[in-house]
Amino acid sequence: MSNFGIDSVFKHSEREFYKGDIINDLDTIFVFGSNPEGRHGAGAAKIAKNEFGAIYGQGEGLQNKSYALPTKDLRVKSNNGSKSISEDDIINSIKKLYTTANNNKGKKFKVAYRNTDARSLNGYTGLEMIKMFKSAGVIPSNIIFSEEWVKTGEFNNIRDYGKMGVTWFIDPKKGLRPPGFLRDENGDYVLNKEGKKIMKPGQVLLPVSIISKILPNYRDYNRG
Repeated sequence: MSNFGIDSVFKHSEREFYKGDIINDLDTIFVFGSNPEGRHGAGAAKIAKNEFGAIYGQGEGLQNKSYALPTKDLRVKSNNGSKSISEDDIINSIKKLYTTANNNKGKKFKVAYRNTDARSLNGYTGLEMIKMFKSAGVIPSNIIFSEEWVKTGEFNNIRDYGKMGVTWFIDPKKGLRPPGFLRDENGDYVLNKEGKKIMKPGQVLLPVSIISKILPNYRDYNRG
């Protein structure tokens, strides 16, 4: 692994990222793609075993300074095991990762994927993996992705207003952008848990009574 000195955490918009290779420092957990058999013999899995204490034979979960995320089943031989674990199963495993990260706020869980268009050993492209991470729910603030992933812009439509009691997830493809919602500087719409408006400079607000007419079940989309 090349050494970039201190593995600093940077920001792009609201999402932190790491640059270069993940360095084994005090607060880092190395999140790597694994297999259910825990045969950490190639790619990031091998690095996890050699440098971050991944346990051979343990295919999922926190182990020393690493976290195994099963993304490929080595028992599947067809097509070289490409996409041998379904997206739904990977998403469920990512949800477990998020729970672990939320229970360990003092650690930074750095996800060891840097590819975007190229396919990983599991057969999925980086962009396909990003979609799964987004589909798994609200991304904890201590889940840290690579610079390459963050700068794809794929995380720009995720807004976390946790300090104000708001967590709001926007998927433009689903059209959840009714004109009555509060719009922030990135074009997202935000309500707090009570459906009250949060104001930022330059925003135009409409009463909740109007919002509820536009989208009667708007509270279902508030994930705070």
